[in-house]
Amino acid sequence: MEVEYKFALPDRSAGERVADDGLLSPFLGPIERIGMKSVYYDTPDGFLEKEKAGLRLRFENGSGVICLKLSHSESESGLSKREEYECPASSVSDGLYELPGAGAPAGLCERLAGGELIPVAEVSFLRIRREYRCDGLFFELCVDDGFFRGKYKDLPFCELEIELKKGDADRLSELVTAIRSRCRLIPEPRSKLARAKEHFEKDME
Repeated sequence: MEVEYKFALPDRSAGERVADDGLLSPFLGPIERIGMKSVYYDTPDGFLEKEKAGLRLRFENGSGVICLKLSHSESESGLSKREEYECPASSVSDGLYELPGAGAPAGLCERLAGGELIPVAEVSFLRIRREYRCDGLFFELCVDDGFFRGKYKDLPFCELEIELKKGDADRLSELVTAIRSRCRLIPEPRSKLARAKEHFEKDME
């Protein structure tokens, strides 16, 4: 189960100021920069959207990773929780074949692989990632700076993600609440998929 907090940022430097806060900076590892290009897929009748699920093929510095997200819930606080399964893949068809080995529901993967899938959204961004480790709490602090792709024009975005990797979710919640107050962070309740899809549909009009 993925536990993640998301906050809107005016620019990349705002994310750097969060990382420099004294509650975080002593426990953050070195900076990693990862170029991301994500394409999201659904059936022509929008089956995954109706199920509040998402299928994504993303290339991270050129290496492909497929991800299936299920039981997606979002809140106005910026917290999202969902089942998430992923594995290396160079194509959607290859990835759907491999995902059950990563724990994804085999029946759903077979259904998707046996039908038509179409791209519904595309996102490109630079991820600046650092790892936080302290007393058993491990999470990733990421600043994502990029664009939601449209047919005619792109829409820029910048956001901060805090994703729990190991440790107590309540303890992370307390830390995030403190950081949100100290840095005056604005929650982003909607996923990249939802915002990218909305932009693409509006850009088609």
